[in-house]
Amino acid sequence: MTKRDYYEVLGVGKSASADFAGFCRDLFGSQRIEAIYYTTKIKQPSQKIPLKLSKMIAKISGANRNWIAQLTNQKIAFLLAGGFQSHA
Repeated sequence: MTKRDYYEVLGVGKSASADFAGFCRDLFGSQRIEAIYYTTKIKQPSQKIPLKLSKMIAKISGANRNWIAQLTNQKIAFLLAGGFQSHA
């Protein structure tokens, strides 16, 4: 899988949508799926960083918010497990 493929799957830089609950129902052959998605919050560092890195962090953060909203709409629980902050 290329970097571009990962970005497409994550929806980085665009509004992506995925029927994760439907995917799991098809995969496991069951209508009742219980899933918890573990995620982390990514924050911009307080110190000065390159603009390219700052833009990438913003895209990842936006994609994560979009993904969490989609999971919530599909009644999939998510657990925010800590925070990630880059340091220079």
